[in-house]
Amino acid sequence: MFQKNNILFRILSSEVIGKFKLANARSLLQTCRQDIAFGESARETVLCYYDCFFEWVLNTEKLFIAHLNSNGVSNIEELKKQTLDTFMQTLRKIENILDTETDTFSNELAEFVHVVHKRAEARVARAFGIMFNDDTIKHIFASLIELTGDYLQAILVSLHEFDNNCEKERVPFLGFSPWSAKLAIIFKDEGFDPTDSLISRGEYFKQCCGVNEFVIKNYTDTPIEDALFEKMKRHGITAIKEQVK
Repeated sequence: MFQKNNILFRILSSEVIGKFKLANARSLLQTCRQDIAFGESARETVLCYYDCFFEWVLNTEKLFIAHLNSNGVSNIEELKKQTLDTFMQTLRKIENILDTETDTFSNELAEFVHVVHKRAEARVARAFGIMFNDDTIKHIFASLIELTGDYLQAILVSLHEFDNNCEKERVPFLGFSPWSAKLAIIFKDEGFDPTDSLISRGEYFKQCCGVNEFVIKNYTDTPIEDALFEKMKRHGITAIKEQVK
């Protein structure tokens, strides 16, 4: 179906999507590093995420253009609902692929992805709601795509954790990603603790993989406060700090 374009928005969206794809490429390079030795199943999962979410990004671009061309027929609340609904549908699509393609993805990996999604969905919905409060549609689109890129980076870190901690049984680690740091900024007035996700994943690996001592790798420029290590200790988890350059 033909849809008229909005050239000014297309200029912006092309730049935003270009940055999104460049970040994807840099992340995929990490899965090929010999020192990381990303497993094939984990690497295929990362590729599945990037493929599905690039499709979501392009569809979201079309939704925003349709909104701009609607002359007021489409309202911002409807756009927000469509954008969030399709984001969640993309998560369900990924889960279905992992659940059904058992020759490539193990049941344990699929279960882990379900857990990661469940714990992130409420935060994604809240973050989307806050971003749609911006009064400029172009800024909303750029913020959403940037946030999605950060989310995919967090997924990469989580899959690296699973591959390392459960599949290869190397020195266990947990990674503090830009996604958590970004949410701390978005939810700064809500008492959000970005380290809670580290603790929840540590508890998951403790239960499922039998490990309770982790190196904490920081993938952000934000220092991790010493209070985190005391907090993790109260949850029965020993944490060791390591700054990743």
